[in-house]
Formats: sequence, structure tokens, C-alpha cells
Amino acid sequence: MDDIFNMTESYPEAIVALGNNETRMKYHNRLKAAGFSVPVLIHPTAYVSPDAVLSPGCIVRAKAVVSRYARLDEACIVNVGGLIDHDCVLGDGCHVLMGAVIRNEVVLPEKTWLASNQVAE
Repeated sequence: MDDIFNMTESYPEAIVALGNNETRMKYHNRLKAAGFSVPVLIHPTAYVSPDAVLSPGCIVRAKAVVSRYARLDEACIVNVGGLIDHDCVLGDGCHVLMGAVIRNEVVLPEKTWLASNQVAE
């Protein structure tokens, strides 16, 4: 990370794929400050509704679902098989682990960590 400001010309895009919410947000913000474009990554087997909004740095892994009108703020991870129901909001840096479910209209504060198979109602 010490050389990050020297890499933007060679690598215009970068993303942080770390599970620790605090560390991911720290490095995500450093990438943005250095001028990198931070993409959204969606696995080909995931489903993301065209009505959902995913912010820079979000990662949606295999077999995950992000439903209608859901909003994922910056650098969120929806891990394998995670389910985000309609009208949910995930604050910056949230991490939904394997098989976790966020029921309709739930708002998760930033950097929330939802354990595997946990249900947020």
C-alpha cells in the first residue's frame, strides 16, 4: 500500500477483497483517495435485480441473491448463498456471510457482520 499512488496509471481499477470490515473499509478508502476506479464484482451464478443499487467495491459471490430495490453501500460483501430481500439497505462495509438472510426492509448499520445462516429481521 506504500506504493499505491504510483500504480494508478498501470492499474486503473482495484478492489479490496478482505473479510475484515474495518480493514476492508480502510483500504477501500485509500484506493479511492489514490484515484483508482473501484468496480463492483458479481459472480456469474449470483442474481442481482436490475432494480438493486450496488456501490463501488461491492462483491456478490456465487449463488447469492440481491433482490429488488435493495441498496448496498460501498465495499459490501454478500458471500456465497447470501440472500438480501427487497428494500434492504446495507451500510458501508457490511459483510453477509454464507447462507445468511436479510429479510425485507431491514437496514444494517455500516460494518455489520452477519454470521453464516443468521437471519436479520
